[in-house]
Amino acid sequence: MTKANVNIIKWAVCFILPIIVMLVPATEYFTADIRTFLAVTVFLIALLATENVSAPAVALLMPVAYIIIVGAPPASAFGAWTQPIPWMVLGSFILSYGMEKSGLIKRIALRCVILTGGSYVGIIVGMVLAGGIVSLVITDLSAKAIIFSTLALSICKVLKLELGSKASAGIALSVMIATLDPGTLFMHGTTNILVPLSVAQEAGMAHPTWGEYLIHMFVPHLIFIALCVVALLFMFKLDAETKTSLSQSKENLIGELKSLGPISLDEKKLIAVSVLLIAGILTNGSLHNVHIGWIFLLAGVVLLLPGINIVTPPELGKCNIPFVIVVAAFMSMGMVSNFVQFGAFFAELATPFISGSTHHIFGGLFAFGFLINLILTPLAAYSAFTGPVVMIAESLGVNPLPLVYTFSMTMEQIVFPFQFVPVLIIFGYGMISFKDMVVYNIVKTLISLACILTIYIGWWYFIGLI
Repeated sequence: MTKANVNIIKWAVCFILPIIVMLVPATEYFTADIRTFLAVTVFLIALLATENVSAPAVALLMPVAYIIIVGAPPASAFGAWTQPIPWMVLGSFILSYGMEKSGLIKRIALRCVILTGGSYVGIIVGMVLAGGIVSLVITDLSAKAIIFSTLALSICKVLKLELGSKASAGIALSVMIATLDPGTLFMHGTTNILVPLSVAQEAGMAHPTWGEYLIHMFVPHLIFIALCVVALLFMFKLDAETKTSLSQSKENLIGELKSLGPISLDEKKLIAVSVLLIAGILTNGSLHNVHIGWIFLLAGVVLLLPGINIVTPPELGKCNIPFVIVVAAFMSMGMVSNFVQFGAFFAELATPFISGSTHHIFGGLFAFGFLINLILTPLAAYSAFTGPVVMIAESLGVNPLPLVYTFSMTMEQIVFPFQFVPVLIIFGYGMISFKDMVVYNIVKTLISLACILTIYIGWWYFIGLI
């Protein structure tokens, strides 16, 4: 099939899907406003999925389409721009660029890998540990995927590992874990928890403080990460020959660290800014009530100031600013869905399937999230369905917070690389085969479901969250 024919099919899909939605008769619950909102949303997401239009262009079109076609007020269509999350992402982008430019990220990761032994196991554990440390100051998953993938590829070259081998595949999967999972240990560590919590708050759920979130999630999620690492090491165990060839790996990695030279002035400045950033986050609610999003933005601005000057104004173009527009647009999708009362409609529709015992509710939500994740990007799913999840919880008379946590974690369970940009970035570095990544991701998804139904629920009962 020619490229022209493929493009025709893609455009046809983009227009046929919303037409099908508009042909569905309106009812008392499925109102004309909801139908129009869904048709516009399906069209925009189809444009994004088929890559007929770039993500920033779709993001800019989205609020305008909601205002003109759906009749949403500008306060809803552009509401996310007044919220701290998009600005937090921008601050994190500036910080991540500064850290990558200065070499601080590479120094931290190599130091973690060496401290954990420098062996194959040490590399994997060290990479995940570095992911946790970096998540304290960088929220964006794509930035982390690029940073850690570049480092992992460098490690494979230093250790002379064949790309696609078990060893390089294991290291690639450690990058995936480091990118996706340690950030969830902290409320500010990933947009995959910040966005659903923000959307849930718009739907009426009480937003947890940073300390409350830590109590809710740190222990069970740490166990989940540990089990994912154990599964990785079991599935990608090295043969004796490869183990022998890696016997000098620690010395090679120490050499790589020494090649970075002494810590630079820019790195010291970044460490100071990061320490102040973390201090600002930890004292939120005790010494001040400034949202951590504004603290992140302030930290990013500091890097631009005279005397600091780690990131220059021309370099802002390298800080992935278009993605900030995408985040704001998809968050606004959630606000517009509240305006047309899509959440109430969907909650009414889905509640019979996500009800019953505690395990039935959480298991049903996991299955629903997993299926949605095969169709939508996580950001789109959070924006469209977190509000309904809150309403379902309210209709069942249960605390919505653990359900929002569960929905967030479900969206991170990716089977195919193309489902999520950060995972696709990691796959694109060529360190792991498609088959190996898919097989491990299926195992990781099963671990996640098992942990939610046992460890997470058990912990939430123990602390009184359920």
